[in-house]
Amino acid sequence: MKKSTLLLALAITLCGSALLHAETPANAPAEFPLTLADIRVRDPFILPEGGIYYLYAQGGNRAHNDNGDFGVEVYKSRDLVHWSQPKQVFVRPKEGFWGNPPIWAPEVHKLDGAYYMFATFAGRAGGRGSQILRAESPEGPFLVVGDEANTPAEQTALDATPFIDPDGTHWMVYAHEWAQIKDGTYLAVKMKNDWSTRIGDPVLLFKASQGPWVRAHPRADTYVTDGPFFHRMKNGKLVMIWSSFVKGHGYGMGQAISESGTIAGPWRHVENPFFGGDGEDGGHAMIFRDFSGDLLMALHQPNGGNRERAKIFRLKEDGDHLVVDGPWTPKVDANAAAKGTSATKTSPASLAAARSPASPTARPTTIATTSSTSRCMCTTSTRRSCTSWVSNTRGSPTAIKAATSGSPTSTAISSATF
Repeated sequence: MKKSTLLLALAITLCGSALLHAETPANAPAEFPLTLADIRVRDPFILPEGGIYYLYAQGGNRAHNDNGDFGVEVYKSRDLVHWSQPKQVFVRPKEGFWGNPPIWAPEVHKLDGAYYMFATFAGRAGGRGSQILRAESPEGPFLVVGDEANTPAEQTALDATPFIDPDGTHWMVYAHEWAQIKDGTYLAVKMKNDWSTRIGDPVLLFKASQGPWVRAHPRADTYVTDGPFFHRMKNGKLVMIWSSFVKGHGYGMGQAISESGTIAGPWRHVENPFFGGDGEDGGHAMIFRDFSGDLLMALHQPNGGNRERAKIFRLKEDGDHLVVDGPWTPKVDANAAAKGTSATKTSPASLAAARSPASPTARPTTIATTSSTSRCMCTTSTRRSCTSWVSNTRGSPTAIKAATSGSPTSTAISSATF
């Protein structure tokens, strides 16, 4: 038997074995065979649009190879419980683009009638930077806006997010990373209305060490700033949630309140962590409303060990700050409950949440892509290794090792995993 034929047979066997061990819920629609427990994702971002929830993730998360060049993928759902297989929405240009893998924290916003992705790339002499991309559909394809990174070339920056003031001023807010300046900061810079170019110099919002709940990490003199996200309160106050490492143990989040209700601040910090004060070890969150209008938050938890999953929580406003109101659970169909069974409503207006078991469930995952490469990536649960087989257009399979962590409690923290 030829070596290529033997390798291909082994690939099919591996994927078939994963399929046998996968457990698809009996009531899961064929179009949406996954749950959030099946999807490894760091820095999850959910865009509700047109009756569909879009969950964006960098492709390397699923491959257990965060440094891989797998672009950005999207998963779709109608109820936040059942999710589609991933579709590739951004393929990194191999020429004429400054950015290299890995990709961090893709988030997509509908702004001014189009869809804008804010994502972070490596590849600059000054370190990583954030780039804005544009598409006409939430399913892409997303194309690079501008000829260079949208964050300044001299700054190691990440986790850019947009904000538009009530007067229409467009801002990009991002983290100036601890790896370059030790005490990480959040900066804001004005943008042209088409998000192509910065206007003027960035302004400082605050430093990580100003958060009373923050502890130094990963060194005794460094403080992390990650994942800024803004929420306008009913009383007009502007709240920013942000991530760092909490005093005591693990990763978590705090919130800062703009006393002026604008980006300019001044920013007042809430004393206690917004999430993670009891060692929950999760963060890099975003806030959205479901199709029934309920206020929700998505974050990843835990913060390492290849076990990261998107978790959804209820939020409520309490004066001028936010409060986590417990994990989100699906609403129960009244007719099903009367019959002694439970079922999640699958209409866009239903309220639903993700299942989140302690350990991931093995499930084979395929990718829909516009490129010429097809992949079969057999993701497995913790303490297993996974071999992903990539068949190119010539049919010669290549093995890519994507081993998961050997310890379910280990957390490999580095600047590349925030």
